[in-house]
Amino acid sequence: MMYMPFLLSGLGIILSLSFDVFKMSYLQILLSVGIFVSGIYIFLQDGYLTYMYGIFFTDPINCLMLLTVSFLELFVSLYSFGYIRTETAQGVPKRRFRYYYFWKNAFILSMFVSMLSNNLGVYWVGLEATTLATAFLIAFYRSKESYEASWKYVMMCSIGITLGLFAVVLLYYATAKLYGESLSSLSFVNIISVANSLDKKLLFLSFILALVGFGTKAGFAPMHNWLPDAHSQAPSPISALLSGVLLNTALLGVIRFYQINQKAGIVYAGKFLLFFGTLTLFLASLLMLKQSEYKRLFAYSSMENMGVISLGLSMGGLATFGALIHILFHALSKGVLFMAAGNILSVLHIRFG
Repeated sequence: MMYMPFLLSGLGIILSLSFDVFKMSYLQILLSVGIFVSGIYIFLQDGYLTYMYGIFFTDPINCLMLLTVSFLELFVSLYSFGYIRTETAQGVPKRRFRYYYFWKNAFILSMFVSMLSNNLGVYWVGLEATTLATAFLIAFYRSKESYEASWKYVMMCSIGITLGLFAVVLLYYATAKLYGESLSSLSFVNIISVANSLDKKLLFLSFILALVGFGTKAGFAPMHNWLPDAHSQAPSPISALLSGVLLNTALLGVIRFYQINQKAGIVYAGKFLLFFGTLTLFLASLLMLKQSEYKRLFAYSSMENMGVISLGLSMGGLATFGALIHILFHALSKGVLFMAAGNILSVLHIRFG
């Protein structure tokens, strides 16, 4: 059951190349139900579990995110069933949807790889794969605006992911002195157990790089410019996934590096997380006041919620629990809003409220 999210989303990639898009919409619902059931099963398991030779593991944080992804992905599959039929009936060529489920399942699979990874290098690979998969989905409608949004998304997130890679490399340099040049040096479980013995300057520097790098993809200000364009131009079910779960997957990288710094006793790491969370919350609140396009408004709202979650994480204690619960409810509520926006757009054909 632990491997089912990987297997089912991988199966979806294969089936999407073999079946007509309308037939695939039925199969996708079955696959999504299976992913949701396996997500619930994994969420209900107690304690920390490692599998596949320690490359993947579960803890309360990534189990909650897994449940969030599987829940929202089921909603999106149900919504996509009618969405595709409505779009094709209104003139969108059916052949354009040929690879819709292919890239969607590739996106889901890469998120599962990233969020369930015990190895921070594998986490980085999975997060980079989400960029490649979603770039094609953002440009789905092939308009000037969608191409521009996709290009901006790829460029800015690639820069951020590169900084994230530097964070992983620095962390590896710090841990290789204890674990040697092996995969064990990037194991989160191994690193957190010896965090007090590691070079605190290297740990803090790696956290700052992760905060800026992975924070770019999480929508932190001032590296957020890609977010409103990408979320507004993507198909509405994809916008729901971008806002509801992709931002959380990127935020998980920041959380992991923050956990390591906390374990090492680097208390000022929390002040930097607090600063970026406050800046993001404040700037998003101001930008929301100027928006008349409803999908862009929801995108800035997602950015604001990332700031709220970061504030909770930086404060610790009960606020951390609140931040984790906020991750789930923000994903579901924002997913519903983007799908409702898709219905409005299909009926009225206007983007402005």
